[in-house]
Amino acid sequence: MNFFYHPLLKISSIVIILFIFNFELFSQVNQSNEYGSLRIDSDPQDAKVIINGEEKGKTPFNQKIMPGQKLVEIILNGYKTETTNVYLYKKEILYYQFKLKKLDVNLNIYLTPLDARIIIDGDKYFSQNKFKLSSGTHSFTFERDGYNTQQKWLHLKTGEKNIEISLSRKTTTGAFLRSMILPGWGQHYQDKHKKEKIFPVLFTATSVGTFLAIKYYNKSIADYNSTVFNYQNVFLETDVIKYSNKMEDDYNKVETAQTIRDIFIVSTAVVWLWNIIDTIVVPPEWHKDILISSNLVNERITTQISLSIK
Repeated sequence: MNFFYHPLLKISSIVIILFIFNFELFSQVNQSNEYGSLRIDSDPQDAKVIINGEEKGKTPFNQKIMPGQKLVEIILNGYKTETTNVYLYKKEILYYQFKLKKLDVNLNIYLTPLDARIIIDGDKYFSQNKFKLSSGTHSFTFERDGYNTQQKWLHLKTGEKNIEISLSRKTTTGAFLRSMILPGWGQHYQDKHKKEKIFPVLFTATSVGTFLAIKYYNKSIADYNSTVFNYQNVFLETDVIKYSNKMEDDYNKVETAQTIRDIFIVSTAVVWLWNIIDTIVVPPEWHKDILISSNLVNERITTQISLSIK
């Protein structure tokens, strides 16, 4: 008889295996009772969770850890690190919520010309070149009458940052070319805020009038040709007289329609040329700064007025 197939040996083996399994299971359950639960969330999420100098995961964080004193650090690039000391007891559940604060950026902008406007995330700033912003992406617009506007998206990291912006002057050539393409565009480029609205309206009105006048002229020609055809193909004297008179009336209508058409064509061309010439001959609207100051000298008040045209 084979010793390894003895029934008693089989039973003994099963008992030993079950004993070991139950012992491990009991040990795990007993050990789990020794743990506490630490739950951490942050806004924004995906921040590193460091416990006693060891990275344990990222937010949202939920793990069982051994009880005791813990130093918890929440770290996310571009945000201030949050640190807290906690003491975790057995079977205790601790929950922490962190609102992370963006780190500041000290931004210096060196702008030419100096009095240009700076728009950051929709907020306008005048005569200012030092800014304290949060880290991250910001929209910048630099503008001034008489200069080409610049727009930028900049991703700023924490610390000190300097940027230099130089605006280029608008040119007559630029305004001329724009007005050739679209009436009023050159005036918009030159900051002629009234004319940039007037020229498009005039050009649209004359263009629509020209289209309708040409359509009316073509219809008048068709009516006249139809009358001529009927006149040439009638034999009764009464019909000849009828179509002869109608042919004369239709011819007069053709002449009238042609005159109206020519007037609208010329008007459209005049508006278009006037719009182009305006960008060359008439200077753009200037930005004027008037400064009035009063001083008391020898018991007399003197007033000084200075005008700056830029």
